[in-house]
Amino acid sequence: MKNELDELDKSILRLLQNDGTLSFKQIGAMLKKSPTTIFGRIRKLRKKAAILHTRALLNGKLLGFGITGYIYLKVFNHSGANMELFKSSLLQIKGVCGCTSITGQNSMKIKIAAIDPISFNLIKDKIAALQDVSVVDSYVELQEIIPDKGFDF
Repeated sequence: MKNELDELDKSILRLLQNDGTLSFKQIGAMLKKSPTTIFGRIRKLRKKAAILHTRALLNGKLLGFGITGYIYLKVFNHSGANMELFKSSLLQIKGVCGCTSITGQNSMKIKIAAIDPISFNLIKDKIAALQDVSVVDSYVELQEIIPDKGFDF
């Protein structure tokens, strides 16, 4: 998708990145374009996978998740079948919010949302019990300094 986005596409993406609830009509009014034009552009942006998904950003604390943290671990067998098993096993563990492969001493970073420290440790223990996994470290967020602000483009 290198340089396939024109200024109108980028403007639409910036607006949606800040507020995914904007209607075609609202975006059109802000950008001085018709809702039909905006609809067509957004449809194309979804087709190109510039927009992957639209969803609500929830307040975890308000929902009872007092702890957000990360578990860093090593996966010893990175074969395709083992990684699929690892992924499907992680998806079964309540509290796992996401997982990314990383560089460095560890191979994975897993985001966890838990009710309290005891729940966080129980989730960590379930992950540590997975095949070919060694939990190296865990960290708990104390305060969010800069919330995810999206991409600058």
